[in-house]
Amino acid sequence: MRILTIATLTLMPCFALADTITVFSQPNAVEVYPQGALVTRTVTFDMPQGRHDILLPDLPTSIDAFSTEATLNGASLNTRRYADVPQVPAVPDMSEAFLAAKATKEMAQAAIDSLNDQIKQIEARIGAAQAQIGFLGGLSDNEGLPGDVDALRALSQMIAGEGDQARKNIVAAQADVRSLQATRPALDQALREAEFALQSVSRPSMQATQLTLTATAAQAGPVTLTLKYFTDQAGWEPAYRMYLTTGDVPVLNVERLAALSQFTNENWKDVDLTLSTLMPSGKSSPSRPWAPFLRIEEPTRKQSLSSTAMDRSAVADPIIEAPVIVSEMAAAFSPIAGPGSTYTFPDGITAPGGTENLQIAMGELNFDAGLSAQATPMRDDTAYRKVTFTNTSPERLLGAQSAIIYVNGRLMGSINFATIEPTQEADLFFGPIDGLLVSRTVLDRNEGDRGIISRSNENSEDIRIDIENLTDRAWDLAVFDGVPYGEQEDLVIDWTAAPKPAQVNDADRRGILRWDLTAPPASKQSISIKTKITWPEGLDLR
Repeated sequence: MRILTIATLTLMPCFALADTITVFSQPNAVEVYPQGALVTRTVTFDMPQGRHDILLPDLPTSIDAFSTEATLNGASLNTRRYADVPQVPAVPDMSEAFLAAKATKEMAQAAIDSLNDQIKQIEARIGAAQAQIGFLGGLSDNEGLPGDVDALRALSQMIAGEGDQARKNIVAAQADVRSLQATRPALDQALREAEFALQSVSRPSMQATQLTLTATAAQAGPVTLTLKYFTDQAGWEPAYRMYLTTGDVPVLNVERLAALSQFTNENWKDVDLTLSTLMPSGKSSPSRPWAPFLRIEEPTRKQSLSSTAMDRSAVADPIIEAPVIVSEMAAAFSPIAGPGSTYTFPDGITAPGGTENLQIAMGELNFDAGLSAQATPMRDDTAYRKVTFTNTSPERLLGAQSAIIYVNGRLMGSINFATIEPTQEADLFFGPIDGLLVSRTVLDRNEGDRGIISRSNENSEDIRIDIENLTDRAWDLAVFDGVPYGEQEDLVIDWTAAPKPAQVNDADRRGILRWDLTAPPASKQSISIKTKITWPEGLDLR
């Protein structure tokens, strides 16, 4: 953290008026959470001996006054009070950074003004040359022309020569204008950059919160004030660019980014930045459990349990407590167990108020990747590329709602994934595989009466899944499909598949079948699934 000393009071001016010392400050360090940020301001100023009010007039309106922490080194803190004001007092900013940015902007504007003046001067020359040509042309129509042939010839030659030179002057001047105009885009860009730089170091003038501290100094001298406050007008979320390079040894390159946003009415200029995965604005205590209240009734008295009925039942029976529902706060990504992760950027980050999705590089990681394919023919007509890798880095890959994916330099789209811990294996999907085709065909189906409810007591279905590899490489391919399942004894579900699936009820998903196949280049293969369902007469299959 960079502490502001007396030598930098041009950046943070103080003014002692009677018993009040006005201190202007700026953020020095920020710790940003997925939702919210802890901002630190540190400033050193001179304080006379005795008891005085220290006024900080330029704090953002989004701060949480109750959680604000103020400490003084060199004086004793007595009281504090807050007040909202229409805008920050207009105090001239004489900081070195501000003056340099202002001078740069003025130079950029002066360069554009000079360009405009030069163009106007050249345009004046063009106008004069055009007037000269008009005047010379008017001489030929003059009735008072000399009658002497030699004198007339001399006049004619003068008109032609002067007119020719005037036209040449116009052409040359127009070329000068075009040359000057060619420099305008660069000058305009320089002005825009200078204006942005000035804005980033300028003290905002807008609605603010004033903090007044009453403090006592045992003796006159420098006092260092450290102010920490929480704001909910900031946050960050992880972002990624993932580059898969296929080949004999596939490699996954992960470019890690942090997307930072802050909408406070303050400029974060060259602050020490820490990103944290903790959620101080979230829940701090566990939810209260509740148990379901059940009862049985005669069929004629059976009624639906509305929330009102549940409340009445809970009141009538003091042993059973009514359920308590605690809302979970939405976050940029799911909170993770443990003390959280932090990422520090000591070189300083600049994020003016109103910054949205400022992307900050967090380094790259490389992993050896296993490459295979996965297909769901009942929903898709192509297989999808699956990348399996182990997080061999010492850092967790924080869960992200969006990660941009590339395959051999080609943009494939985006994916989302949960947090991947160190040493944890993960599967990610990198888009469809052009040329690895799948299809699902119903060859025969007998379901009795048609419609949502079948009146027949037998259904049968014959399905064929076709896989065709038109790519130039062999693929390890997992194919998924499903067969019906039920829990009633009288509902009989029989099915057969050829070849037999490698897994039934894959990943504890009932009825889901998985085949592990190898698809060589230019190959075709099929899977057959036959299903038969029977149930007692007089009952409906739903």
